[in-house]
Amino acid sequence: MKVENMKKDAPPESFGVFKPVGHVVMAFAALEDQQAAARALKEAGFVDKDVLHYSADEMKAQVDHDMANAGMLSSLGQDLNLAKAHRQMAEQGHSWIVVFSPMTELTDRVTTVARRCNAALAQKYGQMVIEELI
Repeated sequence: MKVENMKKDAPPESFGVFKPVGHVVMAFAALEDQQAAARALKEAGFVDKDVLHYSADEMKAQVDHDMANAGMLSSLGQDLNLAKAHRQMAEQGHSWIVVFSPMTELTDRVTTVARRCNAALAQKYGQMVIEELI
């Protein structure tokens, strides 16, 4: 699987489920925290094309799409369970940021922003493992 910057209208999938390898997915309970994180990411050197914003409704729609298109093999790993957890958080009103950060140095910067801006979760998607960052 080639790791590249994702596009919101064509998110990367594995067995029909959202899997943005090389990206960090962050959720925020407060919109103000998501907005502060977006500013902090820019200050940390990330450019607009590397940072995607999802509202709660957009994340629910993404997960609903995944659930409708998930292949049988998607239930073997944690991808489907994470999608369900993301939907539950979106139902609670969490907003999201997905950041292209394929290198450790970039992931460390994103993790710092996630902690500083009160992210409810930050997960780094790898080929085989999804790492909890906070």
